[in-house]
Amino acid sequence: MAKRFSLQTLIEIAQLRVDSDSKKLAALKHEWQIAEDKLQTLLRSRIDYERRFKSSGGQGMPAGALREYKSFLNRLDHTIAEQRHLVAAKKVRWEHNQSEWLEQRRKHKAFDVLSQRHSTRENRLDVRTEQRDHDEFAQTWAGKKPRDGD
Repeated sequence: MAKRFSLQTLIEIAQLRVDSDSKKLAALKHEWQIAEDKLQTLLRSRIDYERRFKSSGGQGMPAGALREYKSFLNRLDHTIAEQRHLVAAKKVRWEHNQSEWLEQRRKHKAFDVLSQRHSTRENRLDVRTEQRDHDEFAQTWAGKKPRDGD
């Protein structure tokens, strides 16, 4: 009968951590993607507003409207810069958590290798025990068998 692997609890804990870190990593990747999508939307808006400004330039624009327009573009540029910073921060956080996930996965694999070695060792012991029992039975049976010459 094979013995329970003494580190089985650690394997189970390591698997839970890998699973937990996988979910966390997926959520962080989703947040990063949402921030990246928002940045792309802001950049497209900036290009669109710039294009409209240039296309309407020949028609003339009152000074107050021009100031408002430039102020709006400045705020949009500021928002874009903040969003770029946010995207970079989310990327760094995802990369950090990916490193943690890889480390947890490495630990789990190491424990799994130990578990496989344990199982192999236990199986060999079971085979040896079974063979020994079979040999003992065969010897006992051969010793009790009536001899033809007696």
